[in-house]
Amino acid sequence: MTGPRIDFRGIVYSIPFGVVLCRDPDYRIVFSNRAFYSTLGFFSAEDVDRTLLTQLVHPEDRVMVDDRLRLILESGATVSACRARLLGQAGRVALVDISVMSVVDYDGVRAVVVGAKDVTEEQRLTRRNLQADKMDTVGRLAGGIAHDFNNLLTAIIGFAHLSTLTEGVDERTVELIGEIQTAAERAAMLTGQLLAFSRKEMLIPQVLNLDDLIRDSESSIRDYAGDDIDLSLELSATGSVDLDPTHMIQALLAMIGNSRDAMPNGGTITISTENVTLDDAHAFRDADAGQGPHVLMRISDNGTGIHPDALPHIFEPFFTTKPVGEGTGLGLSTCHGMIAQSGGHILCDSELGAGSTFSIFLPRVARTVSQGRIFEQPTQPQRNRETVLVVDGDLNARTDTVRELQQLGYLVLAAANGERALIVAENHTASIELLLTEETMPDMTGALLSERLRQTFPNIKVLYAVDRAEHSETAIDITQMMLEKPFAPGALASMVRQTLDTVNGFGSA
Repeated sequence: MTGPRIDFRGIVYSIPFGVVLCRDPDYRIVFSNRAFYSTLGFFSAEDVDRTLLTQLVHPEDRVMVDDRLRLILESGATVSACRARLLGQAGRVALVDISVMSVVDYDGVRAVVVGAKDVTEEQRLTRRNLQADKMDTVGRLAGGIAHDFNNLLTAIIGFAHLSTLTEGVDERTVELIGEIQTAAERAAMLTGQLLAFSRKEMLIPQVLNLDDLIRDSESSIRDYAGDDIDLSLELSATGSVDLDPTHMIQALLAMIGNSRDAMPNGGTITISTENVTLDDAHAFRDADAGQGPHVLMRISDNGTGIHPDALPHIFEPFFTTKPVGEGTGLGLSTCHGMIAQSGGHILCDSELGAGSTFSIFLPRVARTVSQGRIFEQPTQPQRNRETVLVVDGDLNARTDTVRELQQLGYLVLAAANGERALIVAENHTASIELLLTEETMPDMTGALLSERLRQTFPNIKVLYAVDRAEHSETAIDITQMMLEKPFAPGALASMVRQTLDTVNGFGSA
């Protein structure tokens, strides 16, 4: 009795990983299944059949693959998989695990059955996860020290400023103190960069038009680019985006600086914008890419370009091609983190001798443009006798803030935490006009503290001293008055005055 005929060829043709039959001794393909040829971007088996398998292998991997196949044919034993790159249609490169499944007789000629499992996406996700783990590790380290570090920097900057106001300080001492302040401010910027590239920096997002933001910052951008750089703006994006404008300008300036450094003898930088819609083809190039309507911003230059070996690494933290001492390797990784934290992604195309183009894709939103606050440059506040309650858990930072405010003429009360602040306020017989408090405290939040104080002081204004590390990956409500640590004396003076001058506005619960 004869059983049912089984179509083994049809089964092999339909299995979900690549299989090819290669004839010895030239490894010419005599059969390929759908999974194999589609992995390489071909549409039928005829596109790869009769091709030498080794011709489809990347030149750098051919010796390895040939050695494996030769070992099989000489020993007759199967060998575990080796990983190699195969070249497909239109420049496609597929990473596959190649394994020899068996040696068979094919029309009287010895042949080898080769399996080729596509692991391109798996490898891409592995690299992406490794990069995410690396950035998260550094971010955790940065976040772990940033709070205490920012408190120390606040005290250093503040006490340095107070030292310059001491009677009898000579000009040379003032100059040296100025160097201390500059160094502390640079340290604060470095902390911000570490948090930014690890995507753990505080966000203050606004819905805005990117073209308007660039035009409003054009003067600063031109100054940063330098006199020997010709800056061209080609702005045509009409859509709105939701992002932190300060972070966006920081990222833009970092890329402008990168382009400027690539043109030591001068050149042209072009900033262009447009509305685009991203599809599957774009997502294939970048695993971080979203789909749908976006605003695209390009920063192009005609500089020296980036070497192909360096291009895949330019967004990695601490990677730099500059000599030791001339770069931290955080500029472009900071850009990547800031943009990713805002839901966007960034790509770079470059060719040696032909310049570079950075493309930033930001999701478009349907909401209307926010009427956010405009922060003026710090000015000397009026001197008067308003009372300020300062709540800060760090003794040095609290002491410095108290002395700065006293120097400006304010009456100042101080407490180390929320419960102590309530006791201080209860024992105070006059009014309290302003609460300057940390948002995050061990015993209660700044918001809860302000709510309880309003039961006694209904008109009290609130200014939050916020820390980037404490608000990691968090968007801050722009309707609150905030002073970011570490803050300079001028910023403290300006924000205290602005908050006191508001009427039922910012800072009210």
